[in-house]
Amino acid sequence: MLNFTNILVQISINMVLAIGLTYLILLGGIDLSVGSVLALCIIVAGKVITMESLSVPIAIILAIAASIITGVLCGLFNGYVSNRWNLHPFIVTLGMLNIARGAAQQISNSRTIFSFPAVFNNFGSQTFTGVPVIFLISLIMIITGFMLRKTVFGRVIYAVGNNEESARLSGHNSGFYKVIVFVISGYCVGIAAILYMLWLKMASPILGVGFGSMPSLQQSFTTKDDMPHIALVMKSLANEFFLTMEHEARAHQKSSDTDYILTANGIRNEIDVSGQVRIIENMTAQDVDALIVAPADSRALIPVCAKAIELGIVVINIDNRFDQETLSSKSLRIPFVGPDNRKGAKMVGTYLAEHLEPGDGVAILEGIPTAYNSQERKAGFIEAFREQNMNILTVRSAEWDMEKANIVVAALINEYPDVKGIACANDSMVLGTVATLKAAGKLDSVHVVCFDNISAVQEMFKNGQILATADQFGGQIAINGIEYALEILRTGS
Repeated sequence: MLNFTNILVQISINMVLAIGLTYLILLGGIDLSVGSVLALCIIVAGKVITMESLSVPIAIILAIAASIITGVLCGLFNGYVSNRWNLHPFIVTLGMLNIARGAAQQISNSRTIFSFPAVFNNFGSQTFTGVPVIFLISLIMIITGFMLRKTVFGRVIYAVGNNEESARLSGHNSGFYKVIVFVISGYCVGIAAILYMLWLKMASPILGVGFGSMPSLQQSFTTKDDMPHIALVMKSLANEFFLTMEHEARAHQKSSDTDYILTANGIRNEIDVSGQVRIIENMTAQDVDALIVAPADSRALIPVCAKAIELGIVVINIDNRFDQETLSSKSLRIPFVGPDNRKGAKMVGTYLAEHLEPGDGVAILEGIPTAYNSQERKAGFIEAFREQNMNILTVRSAEWDMEKANIVVAALINEYPDVKGIACANDSMVLGTVATLKAAGKLDSVHVVCFDNISAVQEMFKNGQILATADQFGGQIAINGIEYALEILRTGS
């Protein structure tokens, strides 16, 4: 039943967004900024709803209004600029994608917002005859869809999309309709943002990355040719851990005694290995001096890094270690800067076991199975649980992803209702895990531990929603990798 509920909730958000995008598509438009605007609406609403100076009812009402207004204003901007200067929506919304995401990170200081009013959180968890309230709200939005077929306005949308010139000759202002469909899409994004908050009980600037498109972040902070050019190639920018890594690397570049050019790159999600390969190829073509690589896959990135080494580029491996057998088979030596993942996982696994009874059932959520750090963290958890006589019920992969963890844990607690502890191999997965446990009413009976120590779980730790996390100091890992590369470039060894 919980699986069915989770599916309905996720369908709800997609459905509301799809309603708005339908209007755009009918006019031949496109909106790449949906995910970023969604994050901005969530952050704005999250800031408003947690304002201590407002009473709870007023805070909730203003938060809903703020989310909708933010979405509408972003849509109005997209529509007006596209129509006024006859720019293709692809170009305009690509710009809004970066503007909205940057604004969300700036407003939130790249931190997750918690502590929503209890009445708001409880409402999001309610069901009516087994159907989530969130899904019922999304059904009301279908009325917006009926406007297309049952009103003059909707028929004109079809007419303009089918033949703009004919619609204009019939007396319809096609420019107005081109703008208004973006406004409708923004309105739907604002509603979807509130549904997201009701579902996850938090507001984070990294939400919404799966919607629309999020290109790699590429920023150079100086252009002097005599400076070494360092490229930081990270994994998913949807993971707060790598956003923090990029921010601290940027701060180091500005304060370092050694002047260097820094370009920071990342992929859309943890499984976008081909995207990371393309980034490294692009950086190699730009003749960077050093690559600092946190690989999404411990083997797949080795060939492209080998080509970079052949061209004289220094390669430093950080965070997730390259497979040593594959390196040896290619006679490669790539320095590694990173934590002892196995030891860290064993520490938090042991801490979890100490809060349980021998024989209690525990489950492990691993990342991508082919990633070395996922393998090591899984091994650390297993070693700790076996030493403490825990009953390991299952090991499942959620691919480092929050929403996938939500689905996996829903199935897990349905299959193993007596599970007492869950160990997550990263913090993003624990966000989905906690949301699922809370929705199932099991947050007080299931202890959870994780790995990374992003700001979002720091709040969860303070609130008692998780038991422990391992801090691997992601920003310092990047800084150490950069300094190591600069030393090699300076000394030649």
